[in-house]
Amino acid sequence: MPTPPPPGETSSRDANQAFTANVERLCRHDKRARADLRRGLGRRYEQSHGMHRHLVPFMSEHASSSTRHARYTVAALIADTPADAPAPSEGDATPTNLGASLGQAVRHGAMKPNSAEATLHLFTRQHSATIARSLPALARQIRRSGAAIDWGRLVDDLTWWDRDRDRIATRWLDHYYRAVQPHDDPQPDTPDTDTGSDQ
Repeated sequence: MPTPPPPGETSSRDANQAFTANVERLCRHDKRARADLRRGLGRRYEQSHGMHRHLVPFMSEHASSSTRHARYTVAALIADTPADAPAPSEGDATPTNLGASLGQAVRHGAMKPNSAEATLHLFTRQHSATIARSLPALARQIRRSGAAIDWGRLVDDLTWWDRDRDRIATRWLDHYYRAVQPHDDPQPDTPDTDTGSDQ
């Protein structure tokens, strides 16, 4: 049974949402900062010295290594968002995690279902550092399709990935399949009505 997140910064989804909102704002208004953050794509935060000056003001000095790695990874992804990425489609529900975003991209025709499923299943067998190297290309595909990405939730999931991978991966897969076929009403469970008699 996974250990529940301890109180504090690494478990604070609100803090992660605030962090990513600050990064998005920074990238909109500071081209140099955006370029510096983009250079961190696929790299560990310890190797991303050009990012520190921009991100340290948004980080607690008590942030864990896993939180820092997740936040730096996502900050680079935000900075790499294509300038011509379309706005999220109004008919789409707000994605709850990366699986839901990927499902929306498939529904928009930007990715083939087999390719998207293979990517998700591959992620379930990888560590967060390996996933971080694969995310830039995947995030570009998702954003170019008009699907949104919940950056704050992605930070949260990457922070806990190496300690709670099975639960997070299951949630990604579940939300992916729901997003791919959003109009399929689930069939309710029905009791066995066979009484053994002929009508």
